[in-house]
Amino acid sequence: MIFIPAIDISHGACVRLQRGEFQRMVHYGVDPVMQARKYEEEGVERIHIVDMDAVRGMGDNRTVIKRIRREVSCVLQVGGGIRSDKTVRELLDIGIDYLVVGTVFVESPTMVKEWIQKYGKHFLAGMDIHHGQVRVRGWQEDAGQQGSVFSQVIRQTSVSAVVCTVIERDGMLKGPDINMTNRIAIEVQMPVILSGGVSSLQDIQYVMIHGHAAVKGIIVGKALYEKKFSVREAVELCQGK
Repeated sequence: MIFIPAIDISHGACVRLQRGEFQRMVHYGVDPVMQARKYEEEGVERIHIVDMDAVRGMGDNRTVIKRIRREVSCVLQVGGGIRSDKTVRELLDIGIDYLVVGTVFVESPTMVKEWIQKYGKHFLAGMDIHHGQVRVRGWQEDAGQQGSVFSQVIRQTSVSAVVCTVIERDGMLKGPDINMTNRIAIEVQMPVILSGGVSSLQDIQYVMIHGHAAVKGIIVGKALYEKKFSVREAVELCQGK
C-alpha cells in the first residue's frame, strides 16, 4: 500500500476543504514547498497535489508546483483544472509524473485517450463520487452520470490508475468509504487510490485489511494537518514495518 499525503494549494498556500465546499476552506498558513520537502524527508514515495485555483478557473499555482518539483525527487501527481493540451504539456514539461484528470475525462473521454496516445501513461482518472453520482468542475456540478457508468468509460482507456474520492467523506475525518472504493475497484479492473475520510492509523489499517486487492494507495490530507498521526507512522504502517 502506498501512503500519499495531499497538498491542496490556493493563492500559494496550503488549504483544505470539507466535502469540496470552497466556502469552508481552511487556510493553514503553511508553505506548500516546505510541506512537500518535509513529507519527503519523512519517507513518502508520492505526493498528491491539487491546484484549487485552477479548479475554479481563478488562475493557477503553477509556479509553486514547479518549485515543489525542483525541491523533491519523489513521485508527484497533480490535479485541478487540467482540461487542455496546453496545461498537460506545461505540467509534463516541468516534470510532473502523473496528471489527475476528472472533468475533462467525463466530458470528453476521447480527448484523454488522445493525450495517452500522445504523451504516454502519465494520466490518472479522477473519479469524484457523491452518493453514487459523479461530480465535476471541482465537485460543484453533477455530471448526470453514475459512478458505475463512468467506470465503464475508464475501463476503455489505458490510464495508469483511478483516484477515487468519496466527496461526502472528504475533509470530515469520519473514516473512508471502503465499500464504495471496493466497488469501483471491481468495476474499473485497474489500480485504485482511495481518497477521503481517513482520520487515524486505524482507518489506514482497515483499508489495508478490507480493501480490494486493486486498492493500491491511500491519500490523506486533513488528518495530517490536524496531527491525528505522523507521516512517518503512516508510511511505516503501509510498508508493513
